[in-house]
Amino acid sequence: MAITLQTETYDISTAEFIKIISKTELIREPKKKDLSLVISYMLDLSFQSPSRWEDSNRKEFLYSHMHGMNLSVFLYCDTNRCLEALVEHGFDTGDIDYDYFLRWKESLLNIDSNNRSITLIEAYNNNVAFPKGSYSTMSGQPIRLAKDTYYKDLPKALQDVFNRTNVLYRVIVQATNDQLKTCFLAINNNKALNKHEIRQASLAVIADVVRGSMAKYEKVITNFFSSKDHLRRLSDETMAQIYVLGAIGVEGSLNSNVLDRAYGHKYPAPNPNVQDKLRKVTNEFLPMLFDMANKLPLNSKAKENNGKSALINLAMVLAELRGIYSKKVMYDITDRAKFVEIFFDVEKKLRASKVMVLESSGAAKTFNRICGASSSENLLKRRELLLQNILTHKNIGKVLVERLVQDEERPISIAVRYELWLLQGEKCRKTGKVIPFAELLNTDMWQVDHIVPVTRGGTNDIDNLQLIDAKANMSMGNKLKTVSPLKSLQAA
Repeated sequence: MAITLQTETYDISTAEFIKIISKTELIREPKKKDLSLVISYMLDLSFQSPSRWEDSNRKEFLYSHMHGMNLSVFLYCDTNRCLEALVEHGFDTGDIDYDYFLRWKESLLNIDSNNRSITLIEAYNNNVAFPKGSYSTMSGQPIRLAKDTYYKDLPKALQDVFNRTNVLYRVIVQATNDQLKTCFLAINNNKALNKHEIRQASLAVIADVVRGSMAKYEKVITNFFSSKDHLRRLSDETMAQIYVLGAIGVEGSLNSNVLDRAYGHKYPAPNPNVQDKLRKVTNEFLPMLFDMANKLPLNSKAKENNGKSALINLAMVLAELRGIYSKKVMYDITDRAKFVEIFFDVEKKLRASKVMVLESSGAAKTFNRICGASSSENLLKRRELLLQNILTHKNIGKVLVERLVQDEERPISIAVRYELWLLQGEKCRKTGKVIPFAELLNTDMWQVDHIVPVTRGGTNDIDNLQLIDAKANMSMGNKLKTVSPLKSLQAA
């Protein structure tokens, strides 16, 4: 049976509204249905713009609210009642709508009015001041505030105005996820929504993991942006791009269309492999990335010009070195602080260089210029130049060691791998295949082999190593090309 959107509307006081959206208790009234709140998600990124109001926006809203001009509806969704409605219509586990509301069970989702709702709570808790100006009491008596004033310092008559001013509170009690999305996109009096705001209205696995990681690393990631305008949206988009990097790699771009697909219904939810990669990014990659990101010595000017691209550059390099795209760890970083120093030194020199590193669309570009682009071509070139310079850095051998799954007890430095590549003329010594620099760190394709196996006395000296095709290496096993004792005796 088709689900139709159903809502209930309440004309209630500001005090009652704040109580509803900021406390974990049920509101019961004799002649009204329960408003069914257990938890209010005021910052649910599925249904609100990650961009927060500036202080001036909040004060303007409070002034209009105190003058009875706050006429817009505060729209929320009661997930408990929506879930009950779906059950009544025969929905169950496995249905996309049922699973969505089950995940948000016992929650109140803010569909519209996030900034207005938060501002009312902040004003009541003395976190934002009421602007100076002329006001009126409930009886019409004029009162003037000579300066911006917090709620606790307002005259009692103006506190009453704030608490008793009515708001129009509307609750969605029956809906599908698509209907919630439609509501979200149609509201705000036709105000244009930014791209990421629209993406967040969709149900997607990536929205869940981005939300969780933003809660954990927000202080670090927001530090990469100097401007406070749209800070949450920019940070959230950057986190989403890092997840896309981890899920599909640099071979795909990080442009708007890619993020649109990542937040769509069909991607990446039905793909277990992608979900596994997202989990790997969350559990293994992000802790190391943001630990290192916290060590980057960016000044305010660098943040303004290069903050986001520096973080993306670090993510690309680290993902490649740590084998985030494969099932095994490729390189151990023995000293994170030293590695960050090397990365920062390399990136700084590349950004200062006037050398043209890429020709695209008929124009030659420097490294600094391609850092502002998110196409696959630009990302690959950025990663290639960064890795090439990091691999040849004089101190890199002290902080990176290679670890192969089949040979975990014999670490080989990344500098040795690079030296072998040069000594062999950039070719596999076994098959003669060309080894592209972009594939140099891919141990699924190219592996360091001991000519004389360690089990037979071989060492890690450069003369006993060769960089060869991984398949050829696996087929060789633990074999050693020697003349048999019998043939040696015969020759003698």
